[in-house]
Amino acid sequence: MYIANKASASWIHLDPSHANAEVEGAFGDNDPVDVVEIGETQRKIGEVLKIKPLAALAMIDEGELDWKIYNTIGED
Repeated sequence: MYIANKASASWIHLDPSHANAEVEGAFGDNDPVDVVEIGETQRKIGEVLKIKPLAALAMIDEGELDWKIYNTIGED
């Protein structure tokens, strides 16, 4: 069974004043970028981990650009 742990890269925010031409001209949502770990281990709140990015997904949520970074951890 795989668990998806969700976190955020709180130091990376999408600029709400910048239109991204590669994603239908959508503006950033000024929220931290979401980071979703796919693995077998349930993580603790506040745990800091070194990740291996697998994919980036740009989503349009209520007209604003919302990035998701999918990753795994070395032992998974």
